Amino acid sequence: MESYIELSVISSILCSDEIVNFLGMPADKNWNTGDKIENTIMVEKESGWLIKSKKIKNVELDIQINSIINRIKGIEYKFKEISTLNETDVQLSAVIYYEKEPPLFFKKEIITWLSEIGASVDIDLYAI
Repeated sequence: MESYIELSVISSILCSDEIVNFLGMPADKNWNTGDKIENTIMVEKESGWLIKSKKIKNVELDIQINSIINRIKGIEYKFKEISTLNETDVQLSAVIYYEKEPPLFFKKEIITWLSEIGASVDIDLYAI
């Protein structure tokens, strides 16, 4: 199993610089509405800010999510605040490639943390 965990802020009303300034934290990747999407002819419909788990891709999901939790420790309230803005979302994304069905279990501490930062969850599963 390989998994990739990311935390993003997506907004139709803020540009990526405004998101960075609001959070006080640089992104691993950011983009603005109208930017060309790499290796496509499409353009971004919203601006965004994204950080990735710093753990290797084949460790358990909770270890990867804890990597994200540690990266934003102390500024969780800023994510909750930005999540309340119109047309702005905070999202934890997981992309999982698997041969056998992966375990999709989240400890209650992770569920509580997601609520504290106002985040939704998106999980994409791909059989290999």
